[in-house]
Amino acid sequence: MIFSRNKKHIVIIGGITGTIGSAFFEQYIFDRKTVIFGISRKGIQPPEQLPEYSSVFSVRYENQEEMESFFKKVISMNPSVVTYIHCMGPFKTELDPITKGRRIHVDNDNDGIDDEIYKNIFLFSKGVAETLIGERGDKKIHLNFVNFGSLVEDHTISIFESWVQVRKMVIEAFKKFALLKDISSIDILVSSVLSITELIQRPYVLGTDNNPLFWIKPEEVATRGKKIIKKGRQGFTQYKLFHRAPNFSKERFDEEKMIKRRLFEHFGLS
Repeated sequence: MIFSRNKKHIVIIGGITGTIGSAFFEQYIFDRKTVIFGISRKGIQPPEQLPEYSSVFSVRYENQEEMESFFKKVISMNPSVVTYIHCMGPFKTELDPITKGRRIHVDNDNDGIDDEIYKNIFLFSKGVAETLIGERGDKKIHLNFVNFGSLVEDHTISIFESWVQVRKMVIEAFKKFALLKDISSIDILVSSVLSITELIQRPYVLGTDNNPLFWIKPEEVATRGKKIIKKGRQGFTQYKLFHRAPNFSKERFDEEKMIKRRLFEHFGLS
């Protein structure tokens, strides 16, 4: 059992101000022996010694010096468990309303993968894991790493190509991390999440048969996610969180049907 009543559990939430991040904050905030450290650009600078109470800090993922300094302080608090939950990064539908084909939003290196997805979903999460593992060294501290994906990853759909390719990188990297001692690598695939963010990204979605009654709520993602984390299973595990709608069929993930539906959901085009 990795969770002890007498030992400290530090939960670090990357993207704590987002929909999923704030839901996890609400799940953990009243737990005894648990300290939450959020990472956000809106946070304060980490002090020389981190507090024994929950706080939100500004730590730049792209600055390795800041990363090492912050996680060194986390490890120095001598927790029994450190859980890092990566709740940041954009999910993009790469769809051009004019050509009705794939359009990558940001691809400065011309590798066919959206730079923002690659950086936020893969590089930043991988960077945290490498830094935490390095700072832990041979100390007896269990590390949990939690990443989120989408159910679309089970299908070949061109307008989600960047997401799918980057997520393959995430899974490959975290499977390797999970081979190390005292590491749980948790990968959670979710359906559409009931949130204002989702509605802003897909402004016309409620004009379709995509019923929000069957979208998963952020609180449920956090509640079920917390239970998964508490299992403390060594190695790599993957879970799927969704509600099956009565009208669901695998045909919804057909390339042509998905593009047609997304053209309306995002742009109001029929």
